[in-house]
Amino acid sequence: MVTTSVFGMLGETQKQFEPGRPVNTRRIQVNGMTGVYARWHGNRVNHEGWFYKGRAVAETFWFNNRHLMTSNELGQLLRPYSENGRAKWGELIGGADKNGSKLTWFPMFSTNGEYTVAMYNYNFNCLAIFTNQAWSIYNQKWGVVVTNKQVRPPSNPTTPRSPQTRPSEDKNDCLIIATDAYARVKSSTYWARIAGFNTQMGGHAVLLFQPTEGSAVWLYDAAGSRNLEVRSHDLNDLKMGIERWTKAPISGLSWVED
Repeated sequence: MVTTSVFGMLGETQKQFEPGRPVNTRRIQVNGMTGVYARWHGNRVNHEGWFYKGRAVAETFWFNNRHLMTSNELGQLLRPYSENGRAKWGELIGGADKNGSKLTWFPMFSTNGEYTVAMYNYNFNCLAIFTNQAWSIYNQKWGVVVTNKQVRPPSNPTTPRSPQTRPSEDKNDCLIIATDAYARVKSSTYWARIAGFNTQMGGHAVLLFQPTEGSAVWLYDAAGSRNLEVRSHDLNDLKMGIERWTKAPISGLSWVED
């Protein structure tokens, strides 16, 4: 049997993700996003990745006997994201999908802001990790609904536990990043303002700026700069531009200083 590394990470190529050859690959299209699924079978743990444009945007782990993962097992599988302070955890959220699968999930925040989601499916006893874009597509396809926020699981050691780190520090991080960027560009761009909005996984602050009077408005955060393809400063127009980037609805878009 192929031994999985179980330490692949989102953003990696297939060769970086797992050193061995996958036992199965297939092309798949979900909500207009065409990618490749690749699966590796290990002696104890199986590993699957969804690759879009050659990079992993989602990964799933499950044990061969499909047992309920312990908190220690979950910690091992999530270690590549949490070691060396790479990520902290948001509140645990309970929910279900349209097939009736019981789910819990939480956002993971990097030192530069929110960037991915970890989800546990109790019906299949698997752990999945998504980029924000892939999580949005999963929500649309499987009809995920929230049933309980800030879940507090029982003390049974075989139950996945709620991470204890709160997301407030990381939300502040994204505001700090936006504020620092604003200080750098305010005197060299035609227009710049800091905005905040809410996503399915919490609040986020960004810098919106227009390099020249005739250019489009750009969005900047820890992930880099993106062209919103609008020239208006109207919040409704900007909201549509941001949603083209997030691939999911946002709410509460407003200027931070207001």
